Amino acid sequence: MVKSFHSAVTFILDRNIIIFRNMILWNMFENSFLQKTVFKHDSEGGIPLFILLAIITSLLEELSLPYFIFLPNWKFPKITLICFTFFLLLAFVLVILLAIRSQKKEQAIHYYETYLPILDDMILNIRKTQHNHNNAIQAIASLPQTVPDYDSLASALEEYSNYMAKGTIPTRFLYFENKLLAALLYNKYCLAVEKKIPLNITIHNHFYESHLSEFEIVDLCGILLDNALETSHTNDALFAEIGTSIQKNTSSPLPPFAITVKNPGPETTQDFIKKIFSMGYTSKNTSSAEHGLGLPYIKSLVQKQHGYIEVSNEMITLDDAEKPIRYFVIHISV
Repeated sequence: MVKSFHSAVTFILDRNIIIFRNMILWNMFENSFLQKTVFKHDSEGGIPLFILLAIITSLLEELSLPYFIFLPNWKFPKITLICFTFFLLLAFVLVILLAIRSQKKEQAIHYYETYLPILDDMILNIRKTQHNHNNAIQAIASLPQTVPDYDSLASALEEYSNYMAKGTIPTRFLYFENKLLAALLYNKYCLAVEKKIPLNITIHNHFYESHLSEFEIVDLCGILLDNALETSHTNDALFAEIGTSIQKNTSSPLPPFAITVKNPGPETTQDFIKKIFSMGYTSKNTSSAEHGLGLPYIKSLVQKQHGYIEVSNEMITLDDAEKPIRYFVIHISV
C-alpha cells in the first residue's frame, strides 16, 4: 500500500516537473521570438498561452517520446494516436486563435490612437462654438430693431441661420454610437474646408445595425470620402448621406448601415463600373501603390456580408450654377 502510494506521488511529481519545465521553456520562447510576431502575450480574461502549451507539450511527450526513444519500432496503440493528434490540433488551434486575437487588438489600438485625438479636437471645437452661438442668438434677437425693411431682415436671418447650421455640424456627429465614425466624418469635413471644397453631410440615421465591425465601417466611409475629395477641385460641391430616409420592412428594429457619396464625375457606363472595382485601377494622377485598392476592398467587404452597392449618375443643379452638373454617385448598404 505504501509502495503504491509512493509510486503515485512520484508519478505526479515527475509530471508536474515536466509541465513546469515546459512552462519555463514556452514562456521564454514566447517572450523572445513570439512576443514580436503572433503571440504577444496577453493573459487578460483567460489562461496564459504558455501554460496551455506547456500542458499540451507535456501530454505529447508522455504519449510519444517513450515510443520514439525506447521502442522505435513500436506501433502506436490506436488510442495513443488519437490523443496525440487531438492535442496537436488543439495546440495549433490555440496558436491560430491567439494570432487572430492579437491582430484584432492591434487593429483596435491603431484606430483609437488615430481617431480619439480627432474626437477630442471635435469636442473642444464644439465647446468653443457654444459661445459663438450665444452671440449669434443675441444678434438675431436684435435684428428687428436694427434692420429697416423686411427684405433685409429676411436676408440677415438667412445668413445667421446658415452660419449657425454650419457650426452645429460637428455636434451632429457626436450622436453616432460609433465614435470612430464621428471622428472620421469630422476629420473629412475639416479636410474639405481646408481644400475649399464644400462638403454637405446629411445624417438620416445615427443608429444602425450592421455585420461590419466599427473599424470596417470607418474604412468604408474613409475610402469613399477620400476618393471624392481627391477627384474634386476647389469649390466643387460634394454630398454625403449617412443612413437612409426610407425605412425598409425588415425584422430588425434598426436599419442597416448606409452611405451615399456624390461628387462631380464621369458617366457610369458598365465598362467604367467594371474598371473602378478592378484591383489596381485608379483615375488619380499619382503613382502611389495604395491607389486602386480602395473600391475593390469595399466590394469584398460588402459581398462578404451580402450587402448592396449601387453606382449611378445624377444631374444636380447647384445654387450658383447655370446648368446641371453630372455627379458620380455611389450608394452602399450593408
